[in-house]
This record gives sequence, structure tokens and C-alpha cells, in this order.
Amino acid sequence: MVEDIDRSLHMLATALEKEEKGRDFYEKAASTCANELGRDIFKVLTIEEGIHIKRVKEIYDSLKGAKSWTGDWKKYKLPNENLQELFRERMAKLGPKVNAETSDLEAVDIGLGFEPSRGWRNWSATYWTEPDQRPLKCDREKWDDRYARQERGLRRVDPFLEGHRHLLTSGMALDLAAGYGGNALFAAALGYTVHAVDISFRALSVLKAEAERQRRDLQCIVADLDYFPLPKGHYDLAMVFYFYDTALMASISDSLRQGGLLFYATYNHRHRSLKPDFCPDYLVPPGGLTGFFPELSTLVDEPEAGRDRNISRLIARKP
Repeated sequence: MVEDIDRSLHMLATALEKEEKGRDFYEKAASTCANELGRDIFKVLTIEEGIHIKRVKEIYDSLKGAKSWTGDWKKYKLPNENLQELFRERMAKLGPKVNAETSDLEAVDIGLGFEPSRGWRNWSATYWTEPDQRPLKCDREKWDDRYARQERGLRRVDPFLEGHRHLLTSGMALDLAAGYGGNALFAAALGYTVHAVDISFRALSVLKAEAERQRRDLQCIVADLDYFPLPKGHYDLAMVFYFYDTALMASISDSLRQGGLLFYATYNHRHRSLKPDFCPDYLVPPGGLTGFFPELSTLVDEPEAGRDRNISRLIARKP
């Protein structure tokens, strides 16, 4: 009984931390958003996150003090249970005034990560109606088209991850550039709570449907990794497969908790012998991946792996 209560308190504390981050983000977005509709929506979400925090605290305090669950949280009423209806109402009011800046679009994408189940995509898609000067939209369409041409069999788990499953336990996991999410689903099946991040809405919509079918604890976040801020000290496992951006290496490392694992595998400089037109900026240079993570302890280092030696692989742990 005590163990069950302790586990519940830990889950509630985690939920409270997430709600507080969401509130802080919405509050900042409301003050910086360039259009009236965005400011209005983010203000409402700030208020709602405050109510969520009160609800969680009510349950937490009751469980910690009286060692029992309470229904008193219901006294904190949400002003808007249906965000889609709220959006339609604001759209009707503001009409042609709605015109989102790129920074607002980034804010919406980050906000999607805080609100995975409230139908945001139905209204956030409205922000993409004007393609002029919207490079993020172009990137997203490029990857959506690419995933549309690929087989969904790419959802298979990578052998490098599966072959080292003995290192995996449970906790919070991050899958960057998740695509159709074979690795994300594999980690979720092992008991991890997974955040799957990718720029492609098409790929993540397929992943989300599969995660729901399997009843996995997996949250999809549509975001451009050039702009998406990773939380520090948050994950027990970070997975990066066939995505390479040196500008993100430090934040990937920082996102790990003490003892957290990094699994990384992507193409290296030898890949151009197979595909001469492959952009060298997206290939690991000679020496492999270890040099990009000096603060991590290396467990497995394979600078030139695979049949053609065109893959660099790394497993490292945060001390």
C-alpha cells in the first residue's frame, strides 16, 4: 500500500512539473505572440494550466497527508473544455486579422507537445494557410512527401537498439527525428514513457494511431528540431537514429538525467561512396560520434559500422 502511494505521488509530481512548464510557456507565448488570435488562445491556455495545477496539487496533498484519494479537485472548473469550439469562436470574431508569424508557428508546435490529446492540430493547421516566407512549412511538406513515398515497414526497431536491450530499463525516453517510430514503439513496449519528435505530421499521425492501438505511453510532438528546445535533465533514454546536426549535440546531452543513456546511429563520411550526391554536412566525420559528447561515458563506440562501414554508432551514459 505504501509503495503504491509513493509511486502515485511520484507520478503526480511529474505531472505537476509538466503542467507548470506548460503554464510558463503559454504565459510567455501570450506576451510575445504577434497576432491577436494567438495572444487570446495562449492567455486562455495559461489560465487552464493554472487550474490543472490546482487540481493536481489537491490530489497530491490529499494523498500525501490523509493517504487517500480525493474528489475535491472537481471544484476547480475549466472555463473552456472544448478548445476547438473556442478557436472557432475567436476566428469568427477576428476574421481577417489572423496572420501568424513564423515565431508564432514555432510556439504552436511547442504547445502541441504540452497538449497531445486536445485536438490542437485541427486549429493549428489554420496557421499554415499562407505559405509565403514560411520555410518551416516547406521543410514539413518535404518530409511529409518523403514519408508518403516510403514503406511503413520502416517502423521496425533498429537492430542496434534492439541488440542492446539489456541496457534498457524504464523511465522517460526521447526519440528525435522519430519518423514512423519503430524505436519509439520499442522503448514504449519496454515500459518507457516516450516523447517522439519529428517535423513530419504525416509520419507522427501514423505513429500516434499505432501507439494508441498498442496502448503505449507515447506522446508525439510535431516540431522542427532547429527551433524545438529540449528540456534539461529530463530523460533516462535519448534515441537519435539517422539524423545528424552538430548544433543539437550539446542539448541532446543536457536533456539526459544522471545515469541516462544515449543511443545514436547515423551515416558517416563513407556513405558518399554509396551515394555521391549525399550532402556531407549530414554525415559524421572520421572518428565517429564520441567527440561530440565529451561529458558522457562511452559504453559502445563504433565509428565505422555496418557492411559498408558507412554508419557511426554510439551508446553513452551520463555520469
